[in-house]
Amino acid sequence: MSRDVLKQASQLLNGRNAGNPSSLPSQAGSSAIIARAEAALSGSIRRATPAAPAPRIERVRVPMTCSARGTAYTVIAERHGEVLRFTGFEMPQSGHGTDNAPRMPSHLSGQYRIDWSGWACPVCSTAKGVWLCDCQQMEGAMHCMGTSGGRQHCACGRFEHREFVEIERTTVRGSSMAAAPKAAGARDTARPSSSTRRLTNG
Repeated sequence: MSRDVLKQASQLLNGRNAGNPSSLPSQAGSSAIIARAEAALSGSIRRATPAAPAPRIERVRVPMTCSARGTAYTVIAERHGEVLRFTGFEMPQSGHGTDNAPRMPSHLSGQYRIDWSGWACPVCSTAKGVWLCDCQQMEGAMHCMGTSGGRQHCACGRFEHREFVEIERTTVRGSSMAAAPKAAGARDTARPSSSTRRLTNG
């Protein structure tokens, strides 16, 4: 039907019916045909240029321990390729100390640089970065760089002075906020053992 309207409008505009005045529609009829043709063209243009979908931001939860006080909480991070950008946090509904630290989640796929620009620990306000534990019980647990009397609390319960080796990338324990939990018995990503590691800012 829209093709017929467009054809009629084209004939009117090109004057093909000028030799037979009786076949010309009235001025009102001509305006109506042209208006319908414009509407048909407008509709086809809208269908040909759909709006682009908004970019999807993938977020993950990463368990964190405050080194200064031993308090556990969760960091919210955005995953941008091989970079995890810290953007927020969630505190547990009831306080978690080192005596009842939560079970560690599996590793996220791949290795990541950590971007903590503008982020500070919500417990002790330290903004110097993060370090990873190599304890057997809480291997890979992430901590802020806070201290208490020069010592750091570990997620496993130890409270002692630590020396750090800086690294750029590492595997990270966490869970996607959009994915289902990892199936029981699934294999985890292995990470070579090393001394206590402090991450450089990605």
